[in-house]
Amino acid sequence: MKHAILDRHGPSLLNRAVVSLTAILLIGCSSPGDQTAISSNDTSAPAPASASAPAPAPAPDPAPAPQPPPVGSNSATLYWEAPNQNMDNGCLTDLAGYKIHYGTSPGSYALTETVMANTLSCSSSATSNACGTIQTCSYKVNGLSAGTWYFALQAFDAATEESGYSNAAVKIIVQ
Repeated sequence: MKHAILDRHGPSLLNRAVVSLTAILLIGCSSPGDQTAISSNDTSAPAPASASAPAPAPAPDPAPAPQPPPVGSNSATLYWEAPNQNMDNGCLTDLAGYKIHYGTSPGSYALTETVMANTLSCSSSATSNACGTIQTCSYKVNGLSAGTWYFALQAFDAATEESGYSNAAVKIIVQ
């Protein structure tokens, strides 16, 4: 899928990077911790019977607090192939980073994180083109609350020109 940006000064296409969010790994959906009933450990002998009213039964131990969600359970890790070509198939030599857009409505991304390309974890894939081996990059978005989250990203170059939005990916966080 190719994305193009229209030049603000007319309908000509800019030679910008193509970026595609190819997959999203769904990790760490939290679920309530197991709750185990705790009973009293009173092993003393019963009190002798008396003519007065019986003593009230001891109050049960309070229920245990729910377990906290596992570390990282409110996050999503995104994986994508980094662009290395411009739309005219010339080699992209000035990729600076990505804008990771996300929100709880499809196509409406209320939050954006800007990530510089040199800070990402990327590795070589088995795919290559005339400009070299395609890199697969990943980024973890933290602090997500329960609900359905939608993600898209844009690449940008050293002149801060941006690609179009990638295809969208979805993650459901359950708490």
